[in-house]
Amino acid sequence: MNGYQQLTASFDSFMTIVDIPDFDLLLTIAIGSRHIIHEDIAEVYKQHKDDYYELFKTSPYYNDHRLASLSVFNYRAIQQFIGLYLHERTLQKNDLTMKFIKKGYRFVFNFVNNKKLVNFYELRERFLEYVKRNNYEKTIHSAHLFGVALYLCKVLNKQILFDEFDVSLIQNSIKQIFTSREFQPEISSEAEDFFRQYQSIGLTKKDFQLPLNHLITSLNDVHRQQLASERDLDLAEDHESINELIKQHQFYKALSKMGIILQYCNIDPIDLQNITSINHAKMKEIIALCFESKQLLLEEDIYSLLGTYLIINGLAEDYNSTKHQLIITSQEEAQNELIHLKREFESKITMLEKVETANQETLSELTESNTQCAETIQELERQLKKKEFVIEEQNQQILSLQAKLNEQLSRNHRSIELLDEEKSEEELADYINKWKCVVIGGLKGWQDQLKGYLPTCRFISPDEVNIDWDFLLHVDLVLFNESINNHSIYQKVKTTLVHTDVPICYTGATTNMKLTLTKMFNHLRSLEREMTSNE
Repeated sequence: MNGYQQLTASFDSFMTIVDIPDFDLLLTIAIGSRHIIHEDIAEVYKQHKDDYYELFKTSPYYNDHRLASLSVFNYRAIQQFIGLYLHERTLQKNDLTMKFIKKGYRFVFNFVNNKKLVNFYELRERFLEYVKRNNYEKTIHSAHLFGVALYLCKVLNKQILFDEFDVSLIQNSIKQIFTSREFQPEISSEAEDFFRQYQSIGLTKKDFQLPLNHLITSLNDVHRQQLASERDLDLAEDHESINELIKQHQFYKALSKMGIILQYCNIDPIDLQNITSINHAKMKEIIALCFESKQLLLEEDIYSLLGTYLIINGLAEDYNSTKHQLIITSQEEAQNELIHLKREFESKITMLEKVETANQETLSELTESNTQCAETIQELERQLKKKEFVIEEQNQQILSLQAKLNEQLSRNHRSIELLDEEKSEEELADYINKWKCVVIGGLKGWQDQLKGYLPTCRFISPDEVNIDWDFLLHVDLVLFNESINNHSIYQKVKTTLVHTDVPICYTGATTNMKLTLTKMFNHLRSLEREMTSNE
């Protein structure tokens, strides 16, 4: 038919050739755009609309600019079907999708189902004849036709017959619905000159902004000045002549034509101009678009294009705003937000109830604990009174013992004084050195001084805590310096000697060598007398 080589391929192989950027989006737009199944889609959708809308809202297609650019007539059905399609895909089913295709695209289904090899060019030509023959008021894009046919080839496991022309045909069709025009103004020097002619009304300033109605008046005033200058007319005296000239200006004519069309469509052109705002950036884009269009439409006047595009821009902004408020920001959106708020509220109520329950349990526990504490305090107060009585008795005993101790110290002092008259330090030391004695504690200087008198004695410093204390079991006397010592050592000495007769001599607060030697001497003399008496 066209001289290209015919090839065959499976769905997967053919998809790698045509390279469709988002087949799921293509399919959902195709099915949602079929007007004869809009009611069927809505009927299924309303059964679980909250769940289906949530799937749509969390999908990549929510706020997708390609969907937002579609007509109001099709957008709602496409949005609804996306939710249905995504739900069905999670179940790994296609019953609902096939049901809609069989009704909305019956011709395509029958064509693919009855072919062993599916030719897309033949499909398109047959479909065009089918539409003409049935006088349909609404139709679909070729890309939608190809998207549904490709899906059926996949589901029905059909081979695809194609050549280079078919691939190009499909790619170009799909490109038309997937291509988004993001116009970036690149003003040429010619366009810059055109733009600059409106400098007097402030249009070239970046903070410029006016309602479209006022902008049109300002632009016409500039055109009046230009016409008056060209024809050497006075703006005040020749205003009627200038008004007749302005009516022939291409900008004015374009606005008049657009006004007639809008009024025919029951749209008030003045009201539209009043609600449309134009700023510096938007005006620059529109003028750039005019010059870009001028290259394609050589016969069009640039002023005519400017007037036409300003009105179309106002109409488009009003349309898109209305579509966003009534369709994109739909009832489902509001209801979805309410559902989320309700769930969040219920979650917080549940959390507060748990906190309240926990607080009540804590309060009960604290009340019980407080009661127990009160009882414990009462018991402790009773015990404290008993202890206070015992302490008072022990204090009396301590006072009695203190008196006896003072008396004994007085006697000892008198004995030391007598001994002091009788024996020198050397004589005392000679006697002590005949015994096995241990000196524990005291400052190093004090120990060193005492070593000069008692070279045969063993000396233990206050920091020698972790030694083997069993050697104390084999000594005759322990001299313990309680002023400079370690409490842990004291406990270990007492524990070691608890079951022995080894005496402990305490140095007291004195550092006097003779007093210390005298104490040791007296203990050893007592021990000697005791040993003699036992014999």
